[in-house]
Amino acid sequence: MAKIKLAPLKKPEELKPARPLPPFKLEYVVINENKRPLHEFGGVECFSLAEVADEPNLAVKSPAPFSNFDFDDSSEADIMLRKS
Repeated sequence: MAKIKLAPLKKPEELKPARPLPPFKLEYVVINENKRPLHEFGGVECFSLAEVADEPNLAVKSPAPFSNFDFDDSSEADIMLRKS
């Protein structure tokens, strides 16, 4: 009969998020098809993703010094990544 060598069980590592979470809370603004907020300027209301998940058009509000870029297709992304 063959001998079976048993290895000790390893503790599973704690589950890590697939990507790091941002260092701030993301807030979303509902916008129309022309990329304009549905509320008047200065009265823009921000929501959590859970509150607006079903909305078709959203903008992300992020605090300084972060910036958001909106690419509608890969060619627009290529333009932004080109070195001048």
